[in-house]
Amino acid sequence: MGKHEISVQDEDTMKALYSHRQNTPKSWWYNVWIIPGAAQGFFAIRDRKLHGFLRKRVSHMFSVTSLVTMETYIQSCMDVFMSKMSQFEAQGKTVEIGNWTNALAFDVIGELGYGPMFGHMATESDVLNLRGDILSGFKIFSRIGYLWGQWRLVLNPLVAALGPPPATTFADYTARQLQARKADRSGRRADLLEHWLNMKRADNTPAHDDEIIAEMFSVIGGGGDTTSILMRACLFYVATSPKVYATLRKEIDDFCGDREPDRQIMYKETQTLPYLQAVIKESARLWPSISVGGLTIDGKFYVPEGYSVSISPMAQNRDPCIYGDDAKEFRPERWLQNEIQTRRMELLSMTFGGNGPRACLGTNLALMEVQLLITRFIRGFDYEIVNKEHPWRVCSAWFASQNEMYIRLTRRGFDSAK
Repeated sequence: MGKHEISVQDEDTMKALYSHRQNTPKSWWYNVWIIPGAAQGFFAIRDRKLHGFLRKRVSHMFSVTSLVTMETYIQSCMDVFMSKMSQFEAQGKTVEIGNWTNALAFDVIGELGYGPMFGHMATESDVLNLRGDILSGFKIFSRIGYLWGQWRLVLNPLVAALGPPPATTFADYTARQLQARKADRSGRRADLLEHWLNMKRADNTPAHDDEIIAEMFSVIGGGGDTTSILMRACLFYVATSPKVYATLRKEIDDFCGDREPDRQIMYKETQTLPYLQAVIKESARLWPSISVGGLTIDGKFYVPEGYSVSISPMAQNRDPCIYGDDAKEFRPERWLQNEIQTRRMELLSMTFGGNGPRACLGTNLALMEVQLLITRFIRGFDYEIVNKEHPWRVCSAWFASQNEMYIRLTRRGFDSAK
């Protein structure tokens, strides 16, 4: 890849790099995410001890047990999404589902982490230019992370004179939302913001405002695009695999019985649908969201001290040694055939670009959103991709984000949904 940089696709290498016992620090590239003068969330921290503390103090709020207490807020976002889809279907409009899954995922983060939804779905717009600013930020920082100087390039007076950095307006909004919640906690909503307000520092004193804001920024920066990317991957692979589409729809319909198509389906219920789980795992495998000292990997080769070793999730998730000779094919059934092999694939998955102690902390939240969306969407609508030759356009700026994915909807009536 470059001087002192190695890219590897190997099961043993991944186990070594992402092991809880391996003392391999993150590369200096992550320094670009450390904003000078600001408190830091755990994502960019390279020190393993500090990273472990920061991660531990927020990890409990992303457990399934904790997230289930917030499900009513997520369901309210799903209700808005399904209502919009019904509206567009009635009007005969094609839907750019890339934009709408993105709006949904960001509104969920708003509802859980900021109090109210941001309003991306309700207003049919990019409120506060949030999504645009985050995309611009990733385009910039994913590149300057490899350049000498990193943040010095952004803080240069000549660059600063061109205008404020991305997300300045949203940063002000974040601070206002935090102060508003601190001023009135009478409602005591069981959401992420309430958890952050209860965080403690290492000395057991309350977390400072800038530390809370750092976590608010972390979840909005990493939780919106990654989730919506998986939503689109699922919808794409299902739509382009007729047998999978029919099998998934039958499983959902058989479970729902005479239930009205637009009725909420709860997270606990989605856990009883094995084919749904297999479809999501297979979609995540094929389309993951995110494209030290001396190290010897299983005696195979030696990596000298100071080298950076990277693993491409897109390549790793297609390793035939792990997933079989048909690793490049979309086949959900591979997750349903052998319990031991399924567990192995789950342990080696890089769904959101990490594994082990560096796995995405919001994985449970993302999967909950995707499971609720796919179940309700398949139950409520028949759909097809409009441009089958060019189904989407991919913008890869650290995230492998799909856009311009137009679909045509047909609302399923009560009879057709039986």
